[in-house]
Amino acid sequence: MGTRIISRKFILLAVLVTMLVINVLFPLSQVNAQTWVLTVTTEGSNLNVRSGPGTNYSVIGQFANGTDVTWEDDDGKSSGEWAYVKGIGTNGKTISGYCYQWYLIHEN
Repeated sequence: MGTRIISRKFILLAVLVTMLVINVLFPLSQVNAQTWVLTVTTEGSNLNVRSGPGTNYSVIGQFANGTDVTWEDDDGKSSGEWAYVKGIGTNGKTISGYCYQWYLIHEN
């Protein structure tokens, strides 16, 4: 009888440890997140990259028209009509910040 109780406890512990390891290695947010490549589409001018989601935030850089940027759709940072994106700025350096989404086009 004692062996049977120990076996059940061992099995339960093994299942819990396995679930914990799976959760650590494959968090739900990563499984559902998708990264998109978007193209900056202005009428020739540069697109401002801001420190926050709105025109009241400072400009931290710019993307040239035609620049490809990446956006993760489940990043938790994008807000309303502002997308948190990453790409190569006009200065040649990688920038991460907020852009008004209407200037970002996804082409198949």
